[in-house]
Amino acid sequence: MSEPTYSFTVPSIHDDTALDCRIYHPKEILKSIQSNGPRLRGAIVAHPYAPLGGCYDDETVLSVTECLLKQGYTVLTFNFRGAGDSAGKTSWTGKPEVDDYSTIAGLAVYYLQHLTVGSEKDDESPPPIGLLLAGYSFGSLILARLPSVSTIIQRFESAEKGTAASEIFLRARTLAKQTRQGSQDSKATRGREEDRSHDSPNARSLRSSIVNIGGEETNSSERRRSRDSRRSTEVISEVPHQIKSHIKRHSRHQHSLDDTDIKVADSSIAARYLLISPVLVPLTTSLLSPGIPFTSGTATDQEGAGMMSLRWPTLIAFGSADTFTSSKKLKTWSERLAEQSSGRLEWMEIPDAGHFWREKGVMRALQKSIISWLNKP
Repeated sequence: MSEPTYSFTVPSIHDDTALDCRIYHPKEILKSIQSNGPRLRGAIVAHPYAPLGGCYDDETVLSVTECLLKQGYTVLTFNFRGAGDSAGKTSWTGKPEVDDYSTIAGLAVYYLQHLTVGSEKDDESPPPIGLLLAGYSFGSLILARLPSVSTIIQRFESAEKGTAASEIFLRARTLAKQTRQGSQDSKATRGREEDRSHDSPNARSLRSSIVNIGGEETNSSERRRSRDSRRSTEVISEVPHQIKSHIKRHSRHQHSLDDTDIKVADSSIAARYLLISPVLVPLTTSLLSPGIPFTSGTATDQEGAGMMSLRWPTLIAFGSADTFTSSKKLKTWSERLAEQSSGRLEWMEIPDAGHFWREKGVMRALQKSIISWLNKP
């Protein structure tokens, strides 16, 4: 398994709970952030239920992460509240966990956006960034309730200075500048030694030398708790104190490492969704109180919905021997969603695979299914 490039904590936009986070770089990271490189693609993989031992070290999470890295994705994994070394406790409603996932989604978008600063020509707009939002087991339950990426980003752009959302933006900018600096250093080295490949020691340093980052980007005197922040509608007029003051203009005509002003347009993010071994729960459970239900309907009529809006390419993968939810129920649910998605949602049942993907050959079959889906035109 590849080692993460960065390991750090970020505050949840729900209530500032500290969440563990990792960023993994693919071998192609240098090409992706340099001119004329392949389109930058990122992914987030969410883990199973924390009270049952779920965390970002879960074997299925790690296997899917490795699969995505080999496909050229920059992958972010994280621990929900109450999992691993993340602070807090698992909630009964799932609402805080939805915000935890949204926190990492915002981090991913801003990190990937900042990596592209100065990489395009003056007469070109930056290419869309591919963002895969994935969840396994409990992680898929939270993913299905996640708002759309554009809705998540609107929450960040209307945040006040000193809040968790502002801290996420600054952390993404700092990490991206560090990665870009490493890319420039490696490019200079390759210029002196042209016989080195993209998998040279310098390239490996961007993806396999763990950098543990502590503390926060914002001065402690300026930090304010997210729970104490006023509603975004009450602070729209305070533009100088919002993240919008940092990202109100695109800086593609500037090429130094100090470029930090980026605007995230809706068209700049191409989202996909991947649900692995989703857990279907009855409507009476508190984990599915007001929100998007699994067992009936969709969210096509809900403004700002994400995966359940059925507007984005989606893959649902599960095993025929899943003991958490019967494959019959999973097939019925998946077929209904597929019929309503106009071909955007696909599903795959892996023979003999259980919920934990430990049977012989089933993980490889899952990975092949994911790769095939990702590479469809």
